[in-house]
Amino acid sequence: MDDHSLGVLMKFDHYMPVPIHFGWGRLSELGEVAASLGRRALVVIGRGSVRRSGALDRALDSLKGAGVEAVVFEGVPPNPTSMVVYEGARLARSERCDLVVGLGGGSSVDCAKGVAVAAVGDRPVWDYVTGELPKKALPVVAVPTTAGTGTEANPYAVLTNPDIKEKRALNRPPFTYPRASIVDPELTLSLPPRQTAITGMDVLFHALEAFVGNRSQPVVAAMAEQAIRGVARFLRRAVRDGADREAREGMSWACTAAGMAINGGGTTALHGMEHPVSTHLDVSHAEGLCALSGPYLRYLVDV
Repeated sequence: MDDHSLGVLMKFDHYMPVPIHFGWGRLSELGEVAASLGRRALVVIGRGSVRRSGALDRALDSLKGAGVEAVVFEGVPPNPTSMVVYEGARLARSERCDLVVGLGGGSSVDCAKGVAVAAVGDRPVWDYVTGELPKKALPVVAVPTTAGTGTEANPYAVLTNPDIKEKRALNRPPFTYPRASIVDPELTLSLPPRQTAITGMDVLFHALEAFVGNRSQPVVAAMAEQAIRGVARFLRRAVRDGADREAREGMSWACTAAGMAINGGGTTALHGMEHPVSTHLDVSHAEGLCALSGPYLRYLVDV
């Protein structure tokens, strides 16, 4: 879209159905939010960081206080695979869970979305990635502990099929939208500098791609601009001083805003080119984006 301003002939749709509960200390509200959706939660986490930070214990306490039982599914890798989703879905079925909580970085939340679909479907999750339409899914509550993917504000769940070395997005709205998201900047305080920088660059490229893409429109552009300005103002501060609460809050909102931007505007060729990189080299998604960004940005200047 060449002109994001008002006053031109426009026709667009915008849909973002996720209630966002944003603010410091709001992890304490997880139990209340989850109790409105189910009574037995599968809590999907990564490889230990949420245990070490205390976030998992606080989440479980909140769930217990609201009368929601919890089963923990632990060990989601940075690039979640279809096999990990299968294992999580099998556990959800055997434990008779009726909702899924994704607690952690974007990988944990994306895995939770895949589990929610596969747990009630009758097919492998990769079938839903490649075209099969789910008839239903368990409700998902997204609780990000990084400021990176923005998956809390869109229907995308990026998964890898290790058998064919392919990485694609599970995108099956309304089933892959979180039913609610809790964005608590406090959960990002323990993120190390390198991880803060890597996830922050993911925010930047989400916003940039949504802004310049051919699906952009005024709502997308507004969210993308907020995200870009937030990264420019707060990312270096958050990397230098992880305890800078203003910077952490600014990056948390930039992440969610960028997630809203790609919800309406999608991404561009940069993401499409990166997915094989992180699939075959097992590097983080944002590192792959950074490596490819030079040629991509030069291309944008030329066009």
